[in-house]
Amino acid sequence: NALATEKRGATVNEIRKAFDARTSVDDITTITGADLEITKEGAELVINANYRKEVPLFGGAGIYIQFFASSKG
Repeated sequence: NALATEKRGATVNEIRKAFDARTSVDDITTITGADLEITKEGAELVINANYRKEVPLFGGAGIYIQFFASSKG
């Protein structure tokens, strides 16, 4: 939500680059700026992130977690 608020007048490419810069500081590799869905609803900038994290447990077994986050309240 902070990124959407800070980058209201920015282009989609600028938002993606800002996201990548923030995630590189925290060493986040699961999602990148290219994975973001960026739209406008009226004057509001909406950024959605939808991704899946796979976690191997043992042998051939594992789990996956589906994440969804949106800047829209």
